[in-house]
Amino acid sequence: MAKTHKILLIIIFLIGCSPTVYSQNRIFGTVVDQENSPLPYVQVVLLHPADSTLQYYDVSDKTGDWEIAHIRSGDYLLQYSFVTKKTVFEPLSLTAGIGVDLGIQVMEAADLKGATVTAEYVPIQFKQDTVTFNAKAFTVKTGAVVEDLLKKIPGVEVDKAGNIKALGEDVTKVLVDGKEFFDSDPKVATKNLPARSVDKVEVFDKLSEEAEFTGISDGIQDRTINLLLNEDSKKGYFGDVAAGGGRGDSRKNRYTAGGKLYRFSSTIQSALLGNLNNVNEFGFSGKEHKDFGREIGGLNTTASGGLNLSLNTGKPNRYFFSYLVSSTETGLQEKTLTEHFIQDGSYYQDQDLDRIYTDTPHRVNLGIRHNFSADHRFIFNGNISVNPYTETRLTTAVTTQDDVILNEYENKTEEDQHGTDVTLNASNILKYNEGRTQFITRGSFGYTQSDQDLSWQSITTAYNPDKTTLQNQFQDNSTKNLNIGLSPNVVQQLRPLWYIDASLGIDADDRTLDKKQGLFGQNVTATDSLSALFTTLETRITPSLALRRADATSQFKAGVNAALIRFNKQLDGTSLDEHRYLYLLPFIQYNNAYRSGRRIGIKGGAQAIMPGLNQLLPIANTINQLSVYTGNIDLRPEIRYSLQADWSLFDHFSFTSLFVHAGGSYTHDKVSLSQTINEDYTVSVVPVNVNYQTAAWGYVHFSTPLRGLGFKVNSTLAENFSKGISIINSQENIATGLQHRVDLNVENRRKEHYDFRIGGSVTLNDVRYSVAKERNSVYFNTAWYSDLDLFVTERFEVGAGANIVNYNARSFRESVQVPLIEARLSYHFLPGKRASLVLRGYDLLNKYANFQRISDVNYLMEQTKNVIGRYVMLTFRYRTGK
Repeated sequence: MAKTHKILLIIIFLIGCSPTVYSQNRIFGTVVDQENSPLPYVQVVLLHPADSTLQYYDVSDKTGDWEIAHIRSGDYLLQYSFVTKKTVFEPLSLTAGIGVDLGIQVMEAADLKGATVTAEYVPIQFKQDTVTFNAKAFTVKTGAVVEDLLKKIPGVEVDKAGNIKALGEDVTKVLVDGKEFFDSDPKVATKNLPARSVDKVEVFDKLSEEAEFTGISDGIQDRTINLLLNEDSKKGYFGDVAAGGGRGDSRKNRYTAGGKLYRFSSTIQSALLGNLNNVNEFGFSGKEHKDFGREIGGLNTTASGGLNLSLNTGKPNRYFFSYLVSSTETGLQEKTLTEHFIQDGSYYQDQDLDRIYTDTPHRVNLGIRHNFSADHRFIFNGNISVNPYTETRLTTAVTTQDDVILNEYENKTEEDQHGTDVTLNASNILKYNEGRTQFITRGSFGYTQSDQDLSWQSITTAYNPDKTTLQNQFQDNSTKNLNIGLSPNVVQQLRPLWYIDASLGIDADDRTLDKKQGLFGQNVTATDSLSALFTTLETRITPSLALRRADATSQFKAGVNAALIRFNKQLDGTSLDEHRYLYLLPFIQYNNAYRSGRRIGIKGGAQAIMPGLNQLLPIANTINQLSVYTGNIDLRPEIRYSLQADWSLFDHFSFTSLFVHAGGSYTHDKVSLSQTINEDYTVSVVPVNVNYQTAAWGYVHFSTPLRGLGFKVNSTLAENFSKGISIINSQENIATGLQHRVDLNVENRRKEHYDFRIGGSVTLNDVRYSVAKERNSVYFNTAWYSDLDLFVTERFEVGAGANIVNYNARSFRESVQVPLIEARLSYHFLPGKRASLVLRGYDLLNKYANFQRISDVNYLMEQTKNVIGRYVMLTFRYRTGK
């Protein structure tokens, strides 16, 4: 622990020693047009005279006034720029400690006839609801990817996992030249595309494809980043190749290799990606690795590849296709300690799991945007995934109470699984009466198939009284799900801005589970009591009526869905029962961009959620003798009501952002679990409907620059509340949970010579139980993190990072500290710095662990997974093309 703190102090000391001394120079003035009227939103920029990169900037306010303070002494190029006005350049020399009034600057109208575009480094432009950033105005290190560029753009934040927040809201789409890129997965684009290929970065709220064509907002908006590529990136192929090797803990060899190749033009977009490594870097997500960019446990060897193609035959017509494949072999060792609560106390279960598995997902995405005429548009989206999966796992568990062993369990399981998932959606839009009447027909098709073959050997030993159970069994599960939907919809304008929206949804969902379980050996025999052919058929008719209002800044939609549901269940070909349900499900949406940089939104509604196959199947699943799960054929649908509100603010002048999100939900007839603790402390689990479950959440994010200090401050406050019911030995256990999280970090704004970020977070968990109140728990985690990059010379860079998480001992047996320290050294060479060598040291203390603590309705759990450990690697990278 002392060594960890020393390293963190060294990193903080390096940051503190970085050059942050600013002279108190200040310049200010006013911008007007030729009629002497004030000009707002004029970009006033101080550029470096040698390469025209951005140094300081401001934007004129409504009175045309602007001011730039805390400027270092030196020579600059002053630039005034505004759409439709001639850009003005003036040399400017500043000495220490002066204030300069530059007076009134008159901007003349630009002659747009025959105008040619020149390379002017205007950092920011505002146009209606779009903010555009010029990538050339922001300096990035050699070999940087788009993610590195985004970190430097005012109002854009990128966290350690690569998630993006732009102008106060989470980014859900990243486009390249307005087109989808690998299924619109933001991280595939930002973590792979080189920053040097980007000319401009646009930030805006993207409407749905239907709303863009109809001109009537449906309330669906996605905060989107559009990467506009520079002309050099559209003149041929470009990309890079990389290979590296090194040594890890216990003399384990580590390696990585990969390549990227791109081709972009006005009509064709193509990309080819490939990667092979054993350092836990995943190209794409799969069954076990759903969060691309997140730290993963286990020792993983991954090979991945991707192909993206897009054809644009004209501005309205677009056709695209992408294919991603990834194969990961994983060795995972997992240790779990769980404290279970019962009426008269608690008991512990200590489990060790050793898994070896291979996950090989294939994912295809395709789409069509085709206009037959100005009043007829066809939209199609398709997603196809295939996921072969094999696994061998060995599980051992010991259950104790007051240090007395109650039972022991050992299980070895082999699994072979193959799944296919197909989802197709299409919309056909027709407009009549100059768009006042619109017919939209939506269709959907979904098909899922999964074949799972399991075989296992297990031994369960219970004490007091002594009993030993041996198992040598198999279980084959074949699951199919077929869904077909059709929804005709008519939108009629009643008066300017007001519309009536009527639709009729018809859906059929056919789900089948064919389960066979029995003895495994020389004579494979299925056991009737453990096997079943179970089918559910759900047909749903949903008439909907809504009133809509839409203008340039606000959208409102309110209405009600009437869900008529028929639900039939069959077991081994015999109909068990058929239920009919009728629900009135209201909904409301409201969005209003009431001022520039100000937006408020409200969204709420109700939905009926049918129970799943495994929740309903009245057959015991005995693969885990310590916890035997049996479905409940009598489960009722859940009815969930939710309401949430959002308010966002972004000040274009100070680049201060504030994002507030709050909401809550109430679920009636919530499907929970009823657990019966048997005499030998094995558990029988059955899903049941309980009266309710409630949840509430709140989130506030605030970011602002401290111009005088040259820093930017980011802070986050998150609150979560939940209250749920479970059944323990026929008694209701009400668990109430509160989680509070605070995060604060500081980074430097001008990243010319160095780039640093330092911060910390605290998470407090408070869980209360109605059963075994003495087991109420309060525990908190703290984290400290820092990153530093020093640009020593044009070709030489040094970097370091630290992330230290502390888990306190309250409500758990002991406190835990998890440090992760990294360092890197980069050297760039060859003309144009096309080649680079990077020496990286990972987990220098060799003390990192994948550790987490979880609280639920009737237990506390802590879990540790093995990780890759310390290694040092040297990587060579070479850039091709422009």
